[in-house]
Amino acid sequence: MTTLTLTLPNLHPAQRKIVNGALRFNVLACGRRFGKDVLGQDVLMDAAIGGDPVGWFAPTYRMLIDNMRDITRMCRDITANVSKVEHRIELITGGVIDFWSLDVADVARGRHYARVVINEAAMVRNLLDSWTRVIRPTLADLSGDAWFLSTPRGYNDFHALYAMADERPQEWRSWRFPTSDNPHIPPKEIEAMRAEMDAVSYAQEILAEFRSITGLVYQDFSDDNLTDAEPDMTLPFELGCDDGYIDPRVFLLIQRTPTGILIFDEIAQTKRLDEETIRDLLEMCARYSKHDLPEGWPTMTNMARSAWAHSVGVKLPELAVCGTESVQLMRRFREANIPARGGTHLILEGIKVMRQLILDGNGVRALKVNRRCKTLVSELVNGYRFPDGGRRDNEKPEDLNNHAADAARMWCWMRSGRR
Repeated sequence: MTTLTLTLPNLHPAQRKIVNGALRFNVLACGRRFGKDVLGQDVLMDAAIGGDPVGWFAPTYRMLIDNMRDITRMCRDITANVSKVEHRIELITGGVIDFWSLDVADVARGRHYARVVINEAAMVRNLLDSWTRVIRPTLADLSGDAWFLSTPRGYNDFHALYAMADERPQEWRSWRFPTSDNPHIPPKEIEAMRAEMDAVSYAQEILAEFRSITGLVYQDFSDDNLTDAEPDMTLPFELGCDDGYIDPRVFLLIQRTPTGILIFDEIAQTKRLDEETIRDLLEMCARYSKHDLPEGWPTMTNMARSAWAHSVGVKLPELAVCGTESVQLMRRFREANIPARGGTHLILEGIKVMRQLILDGNGVRALKVNRRCKTLVSELVNGYRFPDGGRRDNEKPEDLNNHAADAARMWCWMRSGRR
């Protein structure tokens, strides 16, 4: 008689604690790299090797393919047949593993399972509906059990299932484990992620905390980011710019400080020519340097105004940071002897940099905004939002109420040194 040996991954102590304490319906909220895929594969294979039919559910087809590949490799020595068309593995023990994508409606009808795993459950659209209408009926014939595995994504359907342990503790069990409970992840890697991520992302992705999602792009911006501090006009300062005419044109005056970044003033105007806005900027610089404007100022060119400013020691921006499309605005800056640089980047990458500066994983708020910057503050605390009030790290926010915020993002991406 031939004996086959199947080697399953060794579970670390936190994973083993979950398996030992499991009930019929199990919900795991865990940090990234905790090992939820390995845990899901272990519990699924345990039932399939015993000859039971089991199902693995993923949010998307792409995730399904990745999961199927991993499990196919794991059980290759005991596989009788693999169907890549039906996404089905048949084992020589009689066990069957089906793989389903929950981005397709009404999957798994007519199937019955002894165990199901719903991986990345927080990413499943309408998870509660998929559970009650599609997945739960497949467990009726065999009194099967279920495992919901995911990193949290706000107070969505996954959180509702997580809370079932309080409502029905006889059948439901929930756990929450941070990334640090995986002993195979070096602590220095977790500390690096803490420094690189904004506070909300770190709490959700690494600490596995459920966080309220308001829909604001920069929801960590708070009174702790506001200041009455004034710039040191003996030190350089720069501009962050978002061009516009019908939409507002915004200039932000920005200075690096010993402890971070200070946005100390703004100009926000509509239906003004770019040379007029630059004239107003030169006047603002004169006020900060405590110089009265010379006679003939209204009829001077910006080049002449800039020459006067240099001659009397008025501090001007050392650089204006603009979008690459702002060709004429950058030319006007250079005419006024203000260097200008255009740049571009993915909006979502720039948002990540801004969030880190607003509040990083160590609780540091490097970005401070003077309270006089009313347009910028209004956009950060109330106006700039995701489309439907949610927060999706892979989706662009609405292109509304964002002109000052975009000026800040452009400067922070190009000049803060955080990317």
